[in-house]
Amino acid sequence: MNIKNMTIYYWSGTGNSLRIARWAGEKAHETGSDVLICPIGEAEPGREIPDNNDFLLTMVMPVHGFTAPWAMIRFALRLPRRNHTAALVMATRGGSWPGFYLRGLSASTTFLIALIMRMKGYAIQGIVSIDMPQNWTAVFPGLSNTHNNRFFEKARAKTGYFMDNILTGRRHIFTGDNLFEFIGGLALLPVSFLYLILGRFYIAKMFFASEKCNACGICAGNCPHNAIIMKGSMKSRRPYWTFSCESCGRCINYCPLQAVESGHSLAVLLYLVTTIPVALYVTGWIGTRIPAVLLLQNKYMLFLLDYPFKIFGIFIVYFILYYLMKVPIINRLFTFTTGTRWFKRYHMPEVRLKDFRPEKYSGNE
Repeated sequence: MNIKNMTIYYWSGTGNSLRIARWAGEKAHETGSDVLICPIGEAEPGREIPDNNDFLLTMVMPVHGFTAPWAMIRFALRLPRRNHTAALVMATRGGSWPGFYLRGLSASTTFLIALIMRMKGYAIQGIVSIDMPQNWTAVFPGLSNTHNNRFFEKARAKTGYFMDNILTGRRHIFTGDNLFEFIGGLALLPVSFLYLILGRFYIAKMFFASEKCNACGICAGNCPHNAIIMKGSMKSRRPYWTFSCESCGRCINYCPLQAVESGHSLAVLLYLVTTIPVALYVTGWIGTRIPAVLLLQNKYMLFLLDYPFKIFGIFIVYFILYYLMKVPIINRLFTFTTGTRWFKRYHMPEVRLKDFRPEKYSGNE
């Protein structure tokens, strides 16, 4: 491909996807292309995506719930229509080390974004999933530096191979790895759907600040979705996570005091509240007076009727506990009953908070 300009849009919490975006951009820059690497929060796709044959658009993102993050799905849906503009889709999947190097699973992530882009007229030239160290610190501790470096080495090599194929005019779609992910994506579609409509809200409300928090506001000031609000007076300010949180992990992994925790005991409380069959009780009570209402008591209708109660339940429990956790003994209780207080935090070593901004590389440099 004769690429003169390349724009890479990425969504990243801890730097994994940004690092992949940079490696891909460096490859294109080596061939003389002008490259823009931009977080989706600062993107202007209507202005930055020309409709010509020497331009390449690339989307880079992590995997959330075995699919694309909701933020990236919304961004893809807002892309301008184009007439066969070349495009790539790249996902960073979380690799781990349970005694051996275990690859992640991107499932429907790349295919969902590619489908949206294809429906908008983009010509998909390549799809790839690349293993980076897992960064879901809410559930798993970070890996050792040795294992992280091994993942970086393999990821850079795979990114280089992928970009070499693309830049020499070869498509990278029908591969064994993509076939595996496609099958996995189909099998996990119900899980991904539930994550997008419910699970992401549940996980967002697991975050809280321990007593180590000094109200610096770094988490709120660097949240890519402005999902964290600092509430309270100056001395008692604490971060409050709203439903806009996408669980990117930036707050918990970049906090200089490691004061951000993901409450496992809090998760149990949220689970207990969200499993109360409110719709079943309500329809049963009304059904004693209006028998026709009992027809609504099938699993699909009950789920739809329960959905707003689940969301409200998550909100009200978190709202109450947020203020209760200002009481030292309660805060300590939740802090001591979460595994994240012992977890190693992770973010891409070469990526600082100030690096999550647009970068440009001129082909003449």
